Amino acid sequence: MKVALYCRVSTEEQARTGESITDQRAALERWAAEHGHEVAGVYLDEGYSAHKSYKSRPALGRLLEDVQAGRVELIAFTKFDRWTRKASDYYKLQDILDAARVPWTAILEDYETVTASGRFKVGIMLSVNQHEAERTSERIKFTFAEKRRRGEIISGNMPKGYKLQDKKPVKDPETAPGIAAFWRAYLDGRGLNASISAANASGLHLAVSSASFIIRNANAYSGAIQGVLCDPYITEEEAARVLSTRKTRTPPTGWHYLFSGVMVCAECGGAMGAHRQKWQHADGSTGYMVFYNCARRYRSNKTECQNSVNVREIEIESRLLDTLGPALDEAADRLEIEIRRKKQSTAKTQDEKTREALERKKRRAWEAYLDEIITKDEYKATAGKLQAQIDALPVPVELDEDAPRRIRAAMPDNWRQMYDDLRPEFRARFWRSILRQIEVKPDRSMRFMLRGTGAEDAFTTRIQQPDGYWIEVIKADK
Repeated sequence: MKVALYCRVSTEEQARTGESITDQRAALERWAAEHGHEVAGVYLDEGYSAHKSYKSRPALGRLLEDVQAGRVELIAFTKFDRWTRKASDYYKLQDILDAARVPWTAILEDYETVTASGRFKVGIMLSVNQHEAERTSERIKFTFAEKRRRGEIISGNMPKGYKLQDKKPVKDPETAPGIAAFWRAYLDGRGLNASISAANASGLHLAVSSASFIIRNANAYSGAIQGVLCDPYITEEEAARVLSTRKTRTPPTGWHYLFSGVMVCAECGGAMGAHRQKWQHADGSTGYMVFYNCARRYRSNKTECQNSVNVREIEIESRLLDTLGPALDEAADRLEIEIRRKKQSTAKTQDEKTREALERKKRRAWEAYLDEIITKDEYKATAGKLQAQIDALPVPVELDEDAPRRIRAAMPDNWRQMYDDLRPEFRARFWRSILRQIEVKPDRSMRFMLRGTGAEDAFTTRIQQPDGYWIEVIKADK
């Protein structure tokens, strides 16, 4: 038969068990020769975990394409866990193989899909494997949670200027003087090259790329690494200022539009473009006024969108400066109330009860399939219907008790003064780091959606502001 040889190993597995790609390939090639099979292809996924989706493995993707093209009659791998460790992935892969009538075999284990008894045995084994994988995941999560509770670092990678001591971050005596000198020079406004020279003079050689990385990760130098408190080099306010004023590219026009890229028409969902127009002020002086309007309305066929609103940039900026601080404070207050209410309530909601009932039905269907009471197709149909009902239920929200504090700390007390001192290009950078989107409606009302509040995974709230304006704190983009 035309056999495809599939090998997979994650870096962690290779270090722990020595089950390398080379060893797997050699064993498979010997097996194919002994059984008189023709090797149609060798597919190697090195460094890819079976716990992640099968779609993330490039060699497996090529193998499935060859299966569907009819170039493979049998798939061989050393052990079943080289193929997959997820029940959901197994059934998706098996559907593809069944459609092409291509079986598989694990040469070092008694598992195959050539016979009905083999398929049944695989189903039982897969259920046991998934259970063990979930238990392992729970143990790892428990270990990480305990480390966080004890104030220990999970990853051993420390920012330059720190080292691990007793599993906690402390300043590294060898590099600390150089990092301190770098930050003093940079915060004094002496520029990147001068800051690198200051670090070099203090005994720390920094390349431009390393210095840029330090600046991009300013938060790691403000007193907390992976949530573990440590001795800071700079304050949280200084870190916020650094991140909000990172150098940006000068646009071709030389003009920096404050909200370019975040303005959206609420009528059609299209982008709102920015443009300048000469303007005569009340005192007779002339200058430029910046406007935003719907590109689909003004730069294409007008019938695509009926939103003819022109919004002045100075109007948007003024509204944000007046309402941003109070909106975040009110969001924090509302979240504190919600957290107290959740903590006081121990009763399960109707949605939670429904979700648990549907999960129980799915488990019973799986057990019925294992007992051969129902067929595989009947199980898939039942499980798919139940999963659709589960997916239709509202996703339960996990409230973070520390979220209100992080919301209030998202903007330093003197942020308005810092903003007033920024040049236009840095103001534009600041707003793009704070705002995810600004929606403008035909009645000139707007909705400001924020990112990076520190509580993006905790809640969703909308706070009404005067004159039809809104501040909405929502889940940030990845």
